[in-house]
Amino acid sequence: DREGSWYKLRFPKGTEAWVRGDFLAPTKAPQILASNTNKSHKSNSKATVVASNSGRRSSSRDSRFARSGNARRPQYSGSTVVASGNGDTIMEKADSFLGVRYRYGAMSRSATDCSGFVGQVYRGVGVKLPRTAREMSTRGQKIDRSNLKPGDLLFFNTRGSRISHVAIYKGDGKFIHASSGGGKVMVSSMSDGYYNRRFAGARRVVSTKATSKKGPAKVAKAEEPKSIAAEPVSVPVEPKVSTPPDGGK
Repeated sequence: DREGSWYKLRFPKGTEAWVRGDFLAPTKAPQILASNTNKSHKSNSKATVVASNSGRRSSSRDSRFARSGNARRPQYSGSTVVASGNGDTIMEKADSFLGVRYRYGAMSRSATDCSGFVGQVYRGVGVKLPRTAREMSTRGQKIDRSNLKPGDLLFFNTRGSRISHVAIYKGDGKFIHASSGGGKVMVSSMSDGYYNRRFAGARRVVSTKATSKKGPAKVAKAEEPKSIAAEPVSVPVEPKVSTPPDGGK
């Protein structure tokens, strides 16, 4: 059954529960029995879907961002530069986070981790990035260290061989990031021995050319996953119901 952005699921062992749509993902070969999208008509129909763990950490942050009233809904960036913008604007947004305390897994104005910080800054210019530093390192255009511009993303290997830290380049060899060691959002230098040894590359997901006065920057749309029902299941901006139907029973 379905009511708004809530889906009633039957799990393999028979348990039935209401789950929000942004916690779900389609299977490669979904078995659709029925779908009820009319709120005024309830039925006992069920749809076979699977729950996705990948969206759990970011879903609540997406909802908080939607409540902030941003007129442009951000889209996932593709493999190339996806939007135009002003590097100064990006840095103004980044600087506004200076001093915000570091907390792993957080993504807010009161506390944030490195990828949460970068994600919030880029959402301010209409670009939605993946949640983790490693995923962010696959977006945009690869940039050589000698060609860095303010607003470019910097990546570091701080936990061994894989990318685990992301920052935003400020210019003059400095970058701004949410530092676990410093305990807050702060500015550091690329010439610092620790970061210099662990630098793993840079990416540009927003060009720093001035935006046209004709309208807002255009953001490329990512390929949408196949629907699990007759009507596409999209991640809701905000569930219209604060609690599951039937009180979650």
